[in-house]
Amino acid sequence: MGSEKKYRFVSSPLFLGLFFVGLFLSSLYLSDGLSNPYQASFIPALAGFIDADSLSTTFSVLLCIALLSFTSVSIFIVNEKIFSCGKRSLSLSLFYLIFAISSPEAIFFTGAVAAAPLLLWSLYFSMHTKDGQKELFSAIFLISCASLMEIHIVFVIPFILYYSLVTSSFAMRSILVAVSAAVTPYIFIISLRYILFDDAAIFMDLLISRISDISAPYLKLDSVANFILALFMAIITARSVISILSVISRYKVVKSIGVVRNITLMLLLIAVSLLYRDIQGAFTAVIALPMSFVFMEYLSLKDIKKRRRVEFLVLMIILALNRIAEFL
Repeated sequence: MGSEKKYRFVSSPLFLGLFFVGLFLSSLYLSDGLSNPYQASFIPALAGFIDADSLSTTFSVLLCIALLSFTSVSIFIVNEKIFSCGKRSLSLSLFYLIFAISSPEAIFFTGAVAAAPLLLWSLYFSMHTKDGQKELFSAIFLISCASLMEIHIVFVIPFILYYSLVTSSFAMRSILVAVSAAVTPYIFIISLRYILFDDAAIFMDLLISRISDISAPYLKLDSVANFILALFMAIITARSVISILSVISRYKVVKSIGVVRNITLMLLLIAVSLLYRDIQGAFTAVIALPMSFVFMEYLSLKDIKKRRRVEFLVLMIILALNRIAEFL
């Protein structure tokens, strides 16, 4: 029994909370000496109104903290209501925060940070579209709004659209509601730009150019430590997906659907980040969302072995070493 309980602290709220506090405080300290690498990032919904490069470092950090806090609270609520991943929703929220600020630059505001809670609630409503057209509209509308905060999330819209319609139906009325929900935010922002800036055509061209700027798969690795971290994350991601899918038949229907959607979303977002090298740092706040659900579910499997907890302990150590290296 003693052996079975060994290393269980890895997923405890106390350990994860202390680890997050360490990352958070070090990020705040390092932010004084860092220039915001995302200062000139393009956020479609805010362009011309509040540009990222007009924000002071302090305001950018405070805005990021507020949005990350809102997302972590949303994760707790959504997990309690429907997903039930991991043994404690608080540990899951803390796990997200650790992943989201794993890079010191992640403490600054980006469109991805703002898009993360919209993506989460869109995924939540996609699980409830069988309840009515309101939930269907909300799921698609929110993911469309998220893509206006971070344009590369546009690739997630077909994913949410398909799963929302599968949960409800592919009736003509449902399809019309879904399509209208998807285009409404774009019609609104393009109309607004036409009225206020008279640059709707230029704005649309810019959106298309951002989406079409695809490169060969690429992973930005600045150091040996980053390479080791990326390699270890890839190994744990693969082991998590394989282990969960091997026991997915034992899950209740709702949880099974939720877990599969999080796995699919995680893999999709990773693929997007590899194809758009300029967004890799900022995109962490979005990828961390489904990844935290998948990793915590893997860590809480009933037949879990001690070595799996050791894997996560090693991951935490590598994250800590990467952060310490920033001070050298």
